[in-house]
Amino acid sequence: MILYSKTTNGFYDTDINKVVPSDVVEVSKEWREQCLNEQALGKEIKPDKDGLPKTEVHVNTTEENKREAIQKVEDKFKSELLGLIESTALQPAHSYYCDEDSRNWLSFCIASGLSARLLCINKGGVTQRVLHTNEQLKQVAIDILAKIEAEYDIMDSAKQSIEK
Repeated sequence: MILYSKTTNGFYDTDINKVVPSDVVEVSKEWREQCLNEQALGKEIKPDKDGLPKTEVHVNTTEENKREAIQKVEDKFKSELLGLIESTALQPAHSYYCDEDSRNWLSFCIASGLSARLLCINKGGVTQRVLHTNEQLKQVAIDILAKIEAEYDIMDSAKQSIEK
């Protein structure tokens, strides 16, 4: 037997669930499957006035819209950090990847006092690994941090305007 509880907004199968909420109502297996299929297509399952499950199109509240907008801003921020930055560590300036792995490698080399080959893109668009001194690595790190700070400022400003 298939049961539905409006308080938990969940379905229960008596062959599986031995303990169920006190407000359950019986529904057919077909109705449960239809509700779950419609939920998979984006509808929301909610109880009707009699406590039976029904599906309806979900309408975002203002708070949900704000959360979604903030999530988009944060996602854009993360994708910007995975992009390229320009650094003056080499002349002429080159572009560098600033994903987390690249930043970790850069930090390790700087902390170890090493010179290292970094993957960078020259003004002609050629990607190559170029040997950098430890001082040049520090300059790349400074330029990455400046970009991250600028992106944080943009993200914070965008989030504040959404929250108003």
